[in-house]
Amino acid sequence: MVKANYKLSSKKKSNYKTIKNLSLESKHIKDDLKFTKIIKETNNHKKTGIKKNDILKKNKIELNSKLKKKIKLTKKLLKLDSEKVQNAILYIKKQNEEISEKFGKQFFNNFYAYIILKNKITEEIDSFKEQEFKEKTKKYSKFEIEKVGDLNDPLVNEANKHKIKNFFFKLPVDFTDEENRLKILLVNSGTENSNKIKTEENKNKKQIKDKDEESYKLVEKLMEVKYKDQQVSEKQKEQFISLFENKIDIKGLDEFINMVKSTKNKLNLNYLYKNFICDEKLKSRLNNISLSNKANNVEKGSKNKFFNSFDDIIDVQFLNYGNKEQKNMENIIISLDLSQRRSIVKNLNNKIFKIKFSNTSNNDDEIKRNFENLSINLTSFLLSKSNKFNNVKTIVMKSENSIPITIYGELDVEEYEYFKL
Repeated sequence: MVKANYKLSSKKKSNYKTIKNLSLESKHIKDDLKFTKIIKETNNHKKTGIKKNDILKKNKIELNSKLKKKIKLTKKLLKLDSEKVQNAILYIKKQNEEISEKFGKQFFNNFYAYIILKNKITEEIDSFKEQEFKEKTKKYSKFEIEKVGDLNDPLVNEANKHKIKNFFFKLPVDFTDEENRLKILLVNSGTENSNKIKTEENKNKKQIKDKDEESYKLVEKLMEVKYKDQQVSEKQKEQFISLFENKIDIKGLDEFINMVKSTKNKLNLNYLYKNFICDEKLKSRLNNISLSNKANNVEKGSKNKFFNSFDDIIDVQFLNYGNKEQKNMENIIISLDLSQRRSIVKNLNNKIFKIKFSNTSNNDDEIKRNFENLSINLTSFLLSKSNKFNNVKTIVMKSENSIPITIYGELDVEEYEYFKL
């Protein structure tokens, strides 16, 4: 076991740029090369026996010929109004300033993009008679009709067969900075208080001690797994621990649940952290808390309940790591690394995809650059992976508390319901 003589509470002023152990500096198409050491079982393990980690598989975006064509065609067909983008940025920033003045406390709002896909062919089929449709298709590009042969395929109708899972997407500009101080929150849901019966008195006396001890044990375990079969220098130990002091917070299960329960508007949690990493066993419990808090404010049958699931509202990734097995610890390390340089793309319903892409503390050029990049590259990737949708209907820019601003396309009346909070 790797031993370290550093306490989590020590404030070491390490240069952020020197911490490369858990940071992604390479392009997203080379992610798996960065973690070859992590997935080796022993130094003598045969190369043929090494398997790529499932998380790396899911998050790797291969720039193949199909995706290259998609990007090239998307650049040609998807035209963004630069002035509209700039006005949307200014509006959200101005609203953020007004809220800060109102409450007398500075905070920084996040920018989100929503990409809504559609299948243009099926919509046209619904609008025209068969003979009119045949005439209409002559005007369509290959890009728009390439999936028409799949429409009657039974597999296409089975959403689960082709569902695009949540994944991390790299943006040109990392939007966390010293002003917004957005960290990653890792929830330590191990054995802490789960199998122990404590009186309130004993719990209060040991609360701080238990929290530090459990957090340290988790960091020590992660460090042991990361540097397995290696001689670890004091500098490496210091860098690893300083990462948790500067970029990652750890909260125990009880502390985290209490924080969620005490936060009336769950969206406010996004102001505090870039994203959350939780044990997947917490998913149903967190969703129940979200649903119970909003039950009285949501009309029966409203589409607003669509966003009541905790992982739709909050930027959270669920992993299986409660039993602290080696593979699960490796997954946490990889997820922490991906989280630092990337943002989670949330698949809300196989049609709407949501991604946090910037913050009001960033300058306008950085915000615009991230938005334009995801509009082309992320849209192209989603279309290349989708077996049901072959076109982009709408791209929306929004903060946690702003109205949805359509940058490309239009929102239907029923789609506005999705954005009522």
